[in-house]
Amino acid sequence: MRYNMIFDYAAFAVLAVLLAYYFRKRKTALPEYRQYHAMLIASLLLSINDIVVYCYYLNPINEEKLLEYIFHVFDLIFQFYLLTGYCNYLAIALAGKKYSRAKFRLAVYAPMGLVYTVIIIAAVFAYGKDMNAFSFRESSIVIYSFIAAIVYTIIFAAYVVIRYGKNEEDKKKTIHMIVTLVILLLIQSLQMVDQSKRIMPFLMALLMTDMLYTVHRSNEILDSTDSMIKHVMMSQAAEAYEENIPYFYIFVKLHDYKVLTESLGQDNTDFFLRQVGGYLGSLSSDSVVFRAAPDIMALRTEIMDEEIRLGMLEEIRERFRHPWRNGMLVTMLSTSYVTAQAPEEVPSVKLMRQLVNNISRDDQEFDSVFNAKKYLKDDKDAQMLEAIRRGLRDGNFKVFYQPIYSTHKKKIIAAEALIRLFDPEYGSIPAEPMIALAEREGYILQIGRFVFEEVCRFYKEKKLNEKGVEYIEVNLSAVQCMQKSLAEEFMQIMRDNDIAPDSINFEITESAAMISNAAVTSNIYDFELHGISLSLDDYGTGYSNISYLYDMPFMIMKIDKSILWSAETNEKADITLENTYKMANRLHLKVVQEGVETEEQIKKLLKLGCDYFQGYYFSKPVEEEAFVKYVDNFEVPGVCNS
Repeated sequence: MRYNMIFDYAAFAVLAVLLAYYFRKRKTALPEYRQYHAMLIASLLLSINDIVVYCYYLNPINEEKLLEYIFHVFDLIFQFYLLTGYCNYLAIALAGKKYSRAKFRLAVYAPMGLVYTVIIIAAVFAYGKDMNAFSFRESSIVIYSFIAAIVYTIIFAAYVVIRYGKNEEDKKKTIHMIVTLVILLLIQSLQMVDQSKRIMPFLMALLMTDMLYTVHRSNEILDSTDSMIKHVMMSQAAEAYEENIPYFYIFVKLHDYKVLTESLGQDNTDFFLRQVGGYLGSLSSDSVVFRAAPDIMALRTEIMDEEIRLGMLEEIRERFRHPWRNGMLVTMLSTSYVTAQAPEEVPSVKLMRQLVNNISRDDQEFDSVFNAKKYLKDDKDAQMLEAIRRGLRDGNFKVFYQPIYSTHKKKIIAAEALIRLFDPEYGSIPAEPMIALAEREGYILQIGRFVFEEVCRFYKEKKLNEKGVEYIEVNLSAVQCMQKSLAEEFMQIMRDNDIAPDSINFEITESAAMISNAAVTSNIYDFELHGISLSLDDYGTGYSNISYLYDMPFMIMKIDKSILWSAETNEKADITLENTYKMANRLHLKVVQEGVETEEQIKKLLKLGCDYFQGYYFSKPVEEEAFVKYVDNFEVPGVCNS
């Protein structure tokens, strides 16, 4: 038989590059990633096996058929393993922690293991009868085994999807994985029908590439320093506590983190932290590095020997006594350290979160070392964090809308979307500290995506454009703006909901606008390029440097309520407010005044030339139906006609 090896050579090249890139950029200890890694290796071995078979047929050993049988048995085992591997991957991705149960794992491996056993036994018997290798591949036993594997894969996948694929947040991911499975089954079937065209390794290379960039969503696992983010750390800690797996942690607290980002820029700071993460991860073969907080890197290891652990800690301390380099840029990183043995010293996930929060808030001396017990005390953030996690899981978050009035069109023309969390145990959670905590803990990306999907659904479903609501304002946090894929991800959500670009306005805070980060700048200009307007939010509460007003493509300035309220009793604040409006006018920026609550304020703002009012004088933030009703029944206040 003659092989067409073009696809195998291409597959080997793609998979080798993919494996190298995976190790350099995406290596993590998550079970989902480990399974992806195993499938990647299996696909590479399949392509290598095909190439070896081709070389064998160029110079066959005619008297000996053993190698031929071995090649074909390996080929079938690799093919069947990819089905097993994908079943395992699907279960890990959708079932999460529940997949750790032994019975669940047994449901994946036992039936497929039986198929492997049947194939090997069939090969042994076939070889004993001196059968041709291709006849062995086409034997009824192998064919029935293949059909059984396909049927079981479909049944198992259907069970996993029906049982665990109901999460709306991961709906697109689930659909994508189902499509990938269908393609994999088709590839398997085509390969069994025609062995002369070795297409499976090449198509697997394409599927593995697609999975790396779509299903994984690495920005929800790795941060800008290529370390795993905090909620992943806590998720893995929860699994470890559940299975009683002991771990040892070394927390490296970086002092003066804010000073570093302001003086060196976010990109340079991230570069140094990538160096730190790479160094920590190289200390042992089982080292896993997390970004536990913006200023805390956490090293987790399974090493239980106290002497080795102390030696590792001393090695880390010694490294930080020397400078870190980025080209010509050289800096010292001032650090302190906290050690923790779980579960002995930190017996629960709740206490692990408390530990990280307290380390971040505490000011330690340079190069000092403390034990976790020093920081395990009552934590005000614990209940709020519990409510955030429960809210994402159970759907306790809601989006409220505060109307925005146009002084020129004399009607409600927009609204600001505001997130609210109502917890069944703790009640209404204050928005500002909740958002700040979500940013620190790594949950803000999930919350931000939820808000934007809700806004797009609401705008389309209620046909708000027909009611005169021209756009909805959506807040973007600094953490969101630093995600490289933010603009493309959000524009895809708009395309999915048929939302026109001018129906959305993104509010960027002053702190986000000031971040020296290529991803922030890229996202802002990508939004502007696609016709999405941008607002500078909470003007007057951030940095004193206002270069972003003319460097960034803002169309709207939102003046913080504190300036308006202070202007009523403070002459200097009144002068500041008046000159802010003059500056905005000269810069051709529209102005939204936040915190409008009285007729006196409205009269003053009309004289200053304010374009839009937002505040309790018109309406507090309300739920969807109440907002629609407010717009439908809105009447212009008399003071606005004066």
